[in-house]
Amino acid sequence: MSLIVIVEGREAVPVRAIAFLTDWRELQPESLARQLSDDDEVGLPGALVAHRLHSAGHVDAIPARWWIEKRREIQAISEDIRAVQAGHESGRQRWRREATHVLPAGVFVWKSELDDFVSRMIAYQQLGPAGVPSEHSRGEDAGDDHPGSPWAKERAALSRQIEARYRLDYEALVLPELQVVIGEGFEADPIAFREGFLCTRIGSTVWDCWRRPETEPLL
Repeated sequence: MSLIVIVEGREAVPVRAIAFLTDWRELQPESLARQLSDDDEVGLPGALVAHRLHSAGHVDAIPARWWIEKRREIQAISEDIRAVQAGHESGRQRWRREATHVLPAGVFVWKSELDDFVSRMIAYQQLGPAGVPSEHSRGEDAGDDHPGSPWAKERAALSRQIEARYRLDYEALVLPELQVVIGEGFEADPIAFREGFLCTRIGSTVWDCWRRPETEPLL
């Protein structure tokens, strides 16, 4: 299914969908809420900002401070699951369902801003805050950085691993029970979202929808 919606003629991604873009390797709900809260500990240049789609059709940004409580709610879910000592797999599936529900419906980030944020995240992890590999990360072979050196090969392999973890799949597979949850607030009919329609609200009860870019708009 497509995890992109159209808001005011612009591509957007519901916050409930973001963890699925990386198959839950990165930007899981708690991590996402931390990024959106603009936590100083993250140390990344430029914050990711979420926006809210109101029933009247207008959009506004959600203050970073609002996400602090969402982080706490998600952390509480993790504590509850650990307290009942759920099995690893059953606990993980429960956490995915409940943490996805905690993120608000009708809230999104602009796709272009998410793509840019992820690019900066990759560069940050590959190069560090200063934009260059640290001497610590280079280890004993720090002075031997020509393309064929062991350190250069190791760094290239690490860079590929980081890029793979953050690769965004906007056609990710999602369990049917969560497809409607992700689309909540972005479609008049949950079935339309699940079948690949791209929708944007243009009035309190009016939606403008496309099946996919390769087909004609639905009027």
